[in-house]
Amino acid sequence: MNIDIEQDKISVTDLKRRTREIFEHAHDTCKPLVVTVNGRADVVLLCAKAYENLKRGAQVAQSFINSSHIAPHPLEHSKYQFDMLSRQGFRKFKDFWQEFRNVYKIDA
Repeated sequence: MNIDIEQDKISVTDLKRRTREIFEHAHDTCKPLVVTVNGRADVVLLCAKAYENLKRGAQVAQSFINSSHIAPHPLEHSKYQFDMLSRQGFRKFKDFWQEFRNVYKIDA
């Protein structure tokens, strides 16, 4: 979701005057709108659906960062080394990814 600050912006004055119309546009397009104050970007207006998608994406990214039990690429280690990693709680990325997709309801 790219934001074109020049195209997707609206002044706070316009927001006050045309709130209903702007909210309808935000709901229809689910595109973020940059609200400006004195010509400078100040806040971003985003429909709840788009916000939830961004939030979910951030959670997914954080889960990857926090996941310390994903085994390295199998070609980099012998079968013996992979067995040792498995006993320490590491698992194949394919298995992790399948479980992750199920938990976060991510389509393939």
